[in-house]
Amino acid sequence: TATAGAPTFQAGGVDGEAGANDYELTLNFSGATSVGPTFTNLRKLTTGGTGTTDIVGSITLTGTSVMTFNDAVTTSTGAAVLTATDINFASTVAPTEALTLTATGTATLSSTLTSSNDAFTSTAGTTVLGGSVNTGTAAQTYTGSIVRLSADITMTSSHATGVTLGAVDGTGDGTEGLTVTGKAVIGAGGVGTTAGKRLQFLTVSDTTSLNASVTTAEHQTYTGAVTLFAATS
Repeated sequence: TATAGAPTFQAGGVDGEAGANDYELTLNFSGATSVGPTFTNLRKLTTGGTGTTDIVGSITLTGTSVMTFNDAVTTSTGAAVLTATDINFASTVAPTEALTLTATGTATLSSTLTSSNDAFTSTAGTTVLGGSVNTGTAAQTYTGSIVRLSADITMTSSHATGVTLGAVDGTGDGTEGLTVTGKAVIGAGGVGTTAGKRLQFLTVSDTTSLNASVTTAEHQTYTGAVTLFAATS
């Protein structure tokens, strides 16, 4: 555990003993913490304190690993790819470069993610969203098994491809709703098709491409044209 004001980890990054893959690093700082460009041979990385964390390069953890950011996060220098078994953001995320989450388990965003023109991609097995995601003129892409909403969520993108989703559900039956401001592509997993996890509602402000069924407890609103690419209900 490292505790101080505002440290900076630059070119050398942080490297655990090669082959051990069992090191844990906790950073608790009151100022801005700049991490990167590479953190290697770590199993667990946690940030906290009262400051902020600026990710300036890709971070890859090894083995069965957990990456947790308990403070507000920014990305300021180049696209960042975060790789771990599970990735958790407890506070706000404000990328100024493209951000990709590569989690074999679960990626959880408990608060909002907001950027003006930087793409956001999650390939996590499950992406849990507790806050809205706004990528401005850039695309949003969710290619994992499921996007699970733990609150009413708005996804905003004015990009030509808008928001691309796999499967989407909620924590219960009709308890959360999804609003897409922009174009939406609904993937083969569909929306609300998991038993007992229908969304309350779905609203899309632009065109919608449907590759599977959409099931909601209440209304569905499609403002733009809807194109069917598979049999849907």
